[in-house]
Amino acid sequence: MATSEQLHQPQILPSLSRACARCHTRKVKCDLKVPRCTSCTRQDEECNITECVAYSHASVQQLRDELERLRARSSVLERVPARTSAMTEQQVRSEADELGVLAIGGPRRADLLGSYVGSATGSTFARIFLKQLGLAPLQAHDGDGPSFEDSITYPYAALPPERVAAHLLHTYIARIHTFWPFLRLSHLRNLFQAIYREPHRSSTQDKFTIFIVLALAAAYCADDKTYLRMADLNSPDAYYQTGLRLFSAVAGSARNLAGLQNLLLLGLWMVDAGWDTHVDDLWHLSRYVMSVAIELGIHRRNQAWAMTQDDADTRTRTWWCIYNLERYVAVTTGRVLSVREHAIDAPEPSPTNDDRLTPSEATSSPALHRVGVKLFQLAIKLRRIGGRILESVYIARGADGRAPLTTFKQICDEFESLRLALEDWKRNFDALDIKETREHSELKVDYCQLLLIMHRPSPTFMIPSQDMVTVCSKAVSSSVRHWQRMQSVYGVSSVCRCSRQLHSILMVGLAGLYCDWQSSNVFEASTTFLHRHGPDVDFCIDLVERGLAHIQKPNSHLTRYRNLLQAARSKVYGASLGAMLNPDIRAQAGSSQQLGPDTGFSNLSADAYTTFGSSGAAEFDAGQGMESYFNQISGYFDSNLVGLDENLTIWHDAFLEEIRSNRLAEG
Repeated sequence: MATSEQLHQPQILPSLSRACARCHTRKVKCDLKVPRCTSCTRQDEECNITECVAYSHASVQQLRDELERLRARSSVLERVPARTSAMTEQQVRSEADELGVLAIGGPRRADLLGSYVGSATGSTFARIFLKQLGLAPLQAHDGDGPSFEDSITYPYAALPPERVAAHLLHTYIARIHTFWPFLRLSHLRNLFQAIYREPHRSSTQDKFTIFIVLALAAAYCADDKTYLRMADLNSPDAYYQTGLRLFSAVAGSARNLAGLQNLLLLGLWMVDAGWDTHVDDLWHLSRYVMSVAIELGIHRRNQAWAMTQDDADTRTRTWWCIYNLERYVAVTTGRVLSVREHAIDAPEPSPTNDDRLTPSEATSSPALHRVGVKLFQLAIKLRRIGGRILESVYIARGADGRAPLTTFKQICDEFESLRLALEDWKRNFDALDIKETREHSELKVDYCQLLLIMHRPSPTFMIPSQDMVTVCSKAVSSSVRHWQRMQSVYGVSSVCRCSRQLHSILMVGLAGLYCDWQSSNVFEASTTFLHRHGPDVDFCIDLVERGLAHIQKPNSHLTRYRNLLQAARSKVYGASLGAMLNPDIRAQAGSSQQLGPDTGFSNLSADAYTTFGSSGAAEFDAGQGMESYFNQISGYFDSNLVGLDENLTIWHDAFLEEIRSNRLAEG
């Protein structure tokens, strides 16, 4: 039987060669195998084949590149100090909670330390995984780190040159309006034209809208070379602070459509505002905007209301933007929804004449020009699915592990319905001709985030099945692939400019580690490579470092999150990486754990659900899949997790009890 070393020895043929001395003397064929040919190996004789072969520069360079890659991989381990003792239960919970709180801005001020975040933020997943890894405690950081509010003054902006404003307006249309089309484009163009033609006629409301639009657009231009060459003297925060100062004069009109649009603009700033401390306030704002929208009745359709078609379209689009914001914030923070789906009767948004772009706008917004409102419609459907995941997979559970008024079987049935809904969304998404656009990558990453939220360890499925881990694995690789493309084309600010994006990157990195850890330790999958997501995790670590450098806070306490990901990476890959670097260890490896280079799943283009068969564990058809899922994970639970986590034990017992009850009822 071939050894692990023989299986993975590079098969690089020499470009120049002659037989070794022994084979030449005996006039037998020499296979030129280095460091000893097969004939000499069989006869256990000395072989001088290494003196008789020569390799091309390309072959030597290939080996050098591989060596450099392994050295770079080993340097990651060297950054993490050696640790011996594992975290205590309290330390594990603290680290997991901090990861969850990062979704609302991070625990960097006193009023956030007690904030509640739900399991959808990944806190349950992180707690289970970190406990299973037996991760050692990280080095404590000093206090809360450097303050993000160390300035007692606020910058204010002047109206920029008209060409700068025109560029920022085009950026707003491309980056914001595409997915949040609640402001009519004709009205927006008129506002910008009027303030440069007749500024004295622009109202405070007009100026507020203009400055917030400039702030939102400028925040997306951090790596825009065209914008940077214009040397705009105003920063995004200066534009925002100026708009916020104007908002105090128009805030009294909050209980009408214009007031709702004002609040939506502020909400969008909070979503992508960078590393400020008001992210938790976004949840309160989204719920307030939703309550005012319901009070105004824009979530319902009523033919008796007298209004023009343009006004009706604006109301409809404003409602769905509010809906998207509320659903996004609820899923991001893991908190409850403000309104149930059965209470909504607003029509779906449809194309209007106002959607037509000017030639210059069409050039900067190719996806919007090509498919129009379809991108907005897809975003709505994705947020709706996210809300359903939050109300099923992440439903609250009591001390006995049960969810009030809901059984595991009902959630499994909803899980199957959600799977089909995501498949349908993916088909509609793939039908759009926008593959090479930024919008395609942004929507695909959002889709992959929902796949991860749905299939990683959660309050309902604390131990994912093998099929669920496969979905997570492909979602990780797809997310990384699109982030790589966006970073290379649009800069690091396109993927890591705020705390919510940092949170997503960390969760994708942890999910990649979890998939590889599960494959090698739980399912014992037969695979050529011991771990597949090494490059993906390395990219996530590098992206976090680039993001921290981008915000110019290199000594920030946020580096703690990077250190946590590095420590988990070292725990998962440490042994296998040592075997790759040490031939003696590698030679002793069994054939069931063949070691080889990291390849990732980045080359896979198949849909994340194509691996599911009609009886896969991820499908819960008529209750049979629930038992199939439980049988798949039960053996692992009994042998590996007994006594490891009290919550896991309670969950396992509750699941088992319901299956027994179902069997008795059917019998």
